[in-house]
Formats: sequence, C-alpha cells, structure tokens
Amino acid sequence: YGNVSLKKMLHTIRKCSSMKNDSESLDVPDHLYVDAIKMIDAYLLRARHPNGTWNQGFLPFDAGSQRSDSTMRFILFRRRFTHNRVAAIDEAINNETSPMIDVEELKALGLNFNVIANLWMVDVDVNETDFPASGKKRIVPKFLNRILGLGLTKQSLLMDYFLTFLEVEVKAAKAAG
Repeated sequence: YGNVSLKKMLHTIRKCSSMKNDSESLDVPDHLYVDAIKMIDAYLLRARHPNGTWNQGFLPFDAGSQRSDSTMRFILFRRRFTHNRVAAIDEAINNETSPMIDVEELKALGLNFNVIANLWMVDVDVNETDFPASGKKRIVPKFLNRILGLGLTKQSLLMDYFLTFLEVEVKAAKAAG
C-alpha cells in the first residue's frame, strides 16, 4: 500500500493541485511559502531583459533544467500569480528594494502546499524517472532516503502528507476485505 500511496501523493504534488485535499490540514509555516516565492521570483528574474521588458511567456533565457520545468508548470498554470509576482519584481527594481511578499494574497492566487512540495521534490531529485507513476518498482525506501536531504520541518510535513494518502489506501483495503 505504501507504493500506491506514494505514487498518488507524488502525482498530486506534480500536478501542483490546488483542489481541496488533505494538504490544507497541514500546518505549513509561512517562512516555507516565502522561501518558495523567492525561488519563483529568482526564476522569473531570469526572464527579465536588462531594459525592463519581460521575455514572452516569462520563459527564462536559460530554461531547460528540471527545476525550471517544474517551476514553469506552476507559473504558466497560474497567470494571476505570475502577473502579481512580475509587478512586485518590477516595483522592487524601480524602488531598489526587495519584492513584497504577501503570503495570504499569493495563496489566494494559487500558491499551495503541493506547489512548494513540488519545488522541494526537485531539490532532492525526486523525479518522474526514479519515481514513475506506474510499475511495480519499490519506491518508498528511495523516497525516504531522498527526503533526508530536506530540513526537518519539510520532512515532517511530507511524511504527514504521505501518511494521509497511506491511511486512505489502508482504509480502502480494509473495506474491500
């Protein structure tokens, strides 16, 4: 049941799903959202010309890395979020300050636990090749090993999230007999 649960969790994270689910019950500290926003801002800055214009589609000039692809899925899917961040970056550059970050406003625009967990998965190389959505490969031990590269708070949140998926699978199995 562990493999099935982990595959479902990773699929949900990879989609950056903003649907109502068990991730909303996690107590995610705001500083983790701020860290994710800073990563996204750094990504977006790579699409800004020195003259102040933005590359079409906010594509960085050096796009193509796995993190870029993962982040790009999120950015392209949530245009209001992207335009909010672009405006904040432009204002910060014009005022020679750091971009403003309003976590609650950005959550309302689509930033959620699955988005930041997606960024964490890229950081520790939990990718679709090593963790396929189908197949009989045992992936839970590898996943647990990889998340050791994250801080304790992130590890704890991911484990709590995984356990919610596992609980659903176990309940379904018990109900099926």
